[in-house]
Amino acid sequence: MAACEYSIRVNAYHDGELPGAQCREVEEHLSGCPACAAELEQLRGFSHVLGSLVIPRVSPSFVRHIQALAQPLEEVLLIRFGRRLTAAAAAVMLLATGYWVMNHQAPAAPAASAVTFASWEQQVIYPDAHDAAAGSDSAFDDFLRQDLSGARP
Repeated sequence: MAACEYSIRVNAYHDGELPGAQCREVEEHLSGCPACAAELEQLRGFSHVLGSLVIPRVSPSFVRHIQALAQPLEEVLLIRFGRRLTAAAAAVMLLATGYWVMNHQAPAAPAASAVTFASWEQQVIYPDAHDAAAGSDSAFDDFLRQDLSGARP
């Protein structure tokens, strides 16, 4: 059996939410519809039971206890938020560093021809390629060669 089209209005009628004309229309309908009349009686019964319930009073010590628990809870939530924010910042930093490493090119090394050495430096770096008749640095070259080889006079 299909539900009555007035069943939605019965709840609003019980709660006093209908304007005057609709309220009178529902009252007329209730006299001729036993399903809607039974629903209204059920709603009135629920209201009566809920209205007769006694709401317990809360003691002041219980209220103080709950308030005392709220402060540490706030601190715990703040610490959790700080930890999560720190973890998010660390993740962003790692991602940014990884991105930079993957996309950053190292500067090119200077060309070998751009580096020049004095004759004594060339002797130390490349002893086999040194020309003995290089000039006035030959005494210094001999000193360095002996000093670097460990054979001192």
